Amino acid sequence: MQHAIQDTIRELRGVLAREGQDRYCLPCHKAVLLVRLLDNRKPIRFKTGDRVAFRFDTLTLTVEDLRTRAIRNTYPWNRIESVVAGEPESDNRDLFQG
Repeated sequence: MQHAIQDTIRELRGVLAREGQDRYCLPCHKAVLLVRLLDNRKPIRFKTGDRVAFRFDTLTLTVEDLRTRAIRNTYPWNRIESVVAGEPESDNRDLFQG
């Protein structure tokens, strides 16, 4: 499981824009980040308008307020089924451009 988490973190770092020390944000106005938790059919959707930043380590994915840095939520990796970030093919869709 640790290897999968490290792969996910590496991929997120490649997709998201760096926003300071170990802090990342969505790279463009249409980009979204979807977090699907275990036992939850509907993913949690973060978009640029939410004004959030992300931090991640081997234990958690943390969502912070972009301006104040206040923690909005923390998701332990062992509760996350999947994470995907990018620009959807069309508005209000969860299919991403390849």
